[in-house]
Amino acid sequence: MEVDDLWWVGVILSIFSAMFGSLGDNLIKLSYTQEDLAEREGQDKTPILKRPLWWIGMLCITVVNTTLTLIAYSFSDAVS
Repeated sequence: MEVDDLWWVGVILSIFSAMFGSLGDNLIKLSYTQEDLAEREGQDKTPILKRPLWWIGMLCITVVNTTLTLIAYSFSDAVS
């Protein structure tokens, strides 16, 4: 089986890539929302680098999303 016959793998990887990108965006937003709620309750402000959800979100966006996209390109060309 040649790489040209595996275009569907590229499509699936692209879908997962988009899902991880969206998940990362939402996790980063959730970290800011939790921080806002904590500040309203009078807690001290937590630095961004100490927020686990922010780190996981950035990992999803920068590493997982990008890696899956690049692998997907090897299975299915953007232009044939």
